[in-house]
Amino acid sequence: MLCAFVWQTNVIKTLLVEAMNHLTAYRNTTLHVLTAPWHTLYCSAQSVLNSPGKHLQRKHMRAWSDAKKKELTHVSFAGSLVASVVTGSLQWASLNDTHWIVQASWYGSLVMSIFCVIIAFHLCLFVTTYETDEWGKENLLGMLRGHDPKEPRFLSLYVLQVPTMLFSYATISYAGGLSILVLYPLWSSDWSAKSKIALVFAAYLVFSCLSFLVVAYAMHHVYIPQLRMRNRPASPQVRLPNSTVDFYEV
Repeated sequence: MLCAFVWQTNVIKTLLVEAMNHLTAYRNTTLHVLTAPWHTLYCSAQSVLNSPGKHLQRKHMRAWSDAKKKELTHVSFAGSLVASVVTGSLQWASLNDTHWIVQASWYGSLVMSIFCVIIAFHLCLFVTTYETDEWGKENLLGMLRGHDPKEPRFLSLYVLQVPTMLFSYATISYAGGLSILVLYPLWSSDWSAKSKIALVFAAYLVFSCLSFLVVAYAMHHVYIPQLRMRNRPASPQVRLPNSTVDFYEV
């Protein structure tokens, strides 16, 4: 009886461990998909934190903060551009004859692009405020460091990549709505000139999506792993947040 109980306990424990491992893998995959810019930002922040010597670390921190401010400025401008494009597209008369999801995705794109601009503006002020202090670079380094001095803090990286993430999804949401608008005649009406336009558009859409996938694959599976290996030549293997403990080190 006791042996059977111990055996069942061990089986349950093994199943729970396997389930947690699968959940961790799914969570990390979802995290990388939803916050694609975070993966790239992690690499650059880790490079700064692992610079040899404080002088070189501050120098790299200065270059990193300048680049981050330029990025936030560009994202803010691009977000404003997307918002203006979406606003103009919502005035199209053809929206009355298409699927409701088109307007829904465009309104979602408009909301994300607006918040992209707002958050980018505040983060740019935040980084600039840090730099005005005498110990500004040390403060920024402290903000990036996690519990491990050589590893970036998850929360800081997530906050810094939010504008780029929102801009990316605002653009994708607009492109998705536009695709449905153009392709809708293929299944909602008889063969006509609009159907031919939809087929040509589909060819351009497939080519663009494949190009995007090639770029994403090259960045996240070729270039970023190489950069991670260069960032820590004399340190233990780079550790991305693959455990539940790492995920909550904020």
